[in-house]
Amino acid sequence: MNNKKEFNLLADLARLMHKYGPETFKALAQHISDQEFTNQLVELLNTTARVSRSAKRIAKKKSPKSELRSTLTNMAKSDTEKAALLIDLYDSLRNHRVLPTIRDMKNFAADNGLPPIKYTSREQALIPFVKSFLPLPVEDVRRYMERIRPIPSSDDRTLEGWSKIIFGKAARTNKN
Repeated sequence: MNNKKEFNLLADLARLMHKYGPETFKALAQHISDQEFTNQLVELLNTTARVSRSAKRIAKKKSPKSELRSTLTNMAKSDTEKAALLIDLYDSLRNHRVLPTIRDMKNFAADNGLPPIKYTSREQALIPFVKSFLPLPVEDVRRYMERIRPIPSSDDRTLEGWSKIIFGKAARTNKN
């Protein structure tokens, strides 16, 4: 046995001794000495290798997030403004800069005549929410985007922001 990978495979098999016990290994050795079993084992290993190779060729299914992103990017070729608006909306939603809660998203949809959001998770609702704008004309999308208010940036969660909150409160209490 000259191939290091084959040796590593046998070493991995030997590590299973703890799980299956020495009697199972001895019985396997006896089965391997039988020519019919050896032929079946060879066929099994070849089939497994062939299936594994063909499975690697099958492309992984894209995640819905990357699918939506690529759809919006492709839309930029035909409708640049609408694609830019929807990409900005999608990014802002993902970063919680607009409509930070599922309740905000549901209210916005209900108040603006958009399809109702049936999801209970904001993460699940993001893609259908953005997709609801795809069939609309760019003028309508622009009007909807104008109605979405960004969250004020006073929500500073950096160390400096927390220091201002803590020391600012201490400074206010010292003045009183």
